[in-house]
Amino acid sequence: MKFILRWLQSLSTAWIAILVLAGTSIFVAGSVTAYRTYDYIEHDNDFCMSCHLMAEPFERFGQSAHRDLGCKACHCLLYTSPSPRDRTRSRMPSSA
Repeated sequence: MKFILRWLQSLSTAWIAILVLAGTSIFVAGSVTAYRTYDYIEHDNDFCMSCHLMAEPFERFGQSAHRDLGCKACHCLLYTSPSPRDRTRSRMPSSA
């Protein structure tokens, strides 16, 4: 750790600025990539269709009254799993 601190102190201001800019750029690019991946997995029905087993069910889904919903509206563990307080009832909202 001391070696890294001594090395950073020996750098000119311009090099420190370049390192900060590069680190910030890498952080921003990683954050954007992570968010886009999260958004694709959580909100895009194409993610569900990436599994070859989903072609027929997705066709039926597209013809149903629920076609405007995202896959996660029904297949989210928060709503479909039993409540920790009551293992016999679903927590699915009544409006879904």
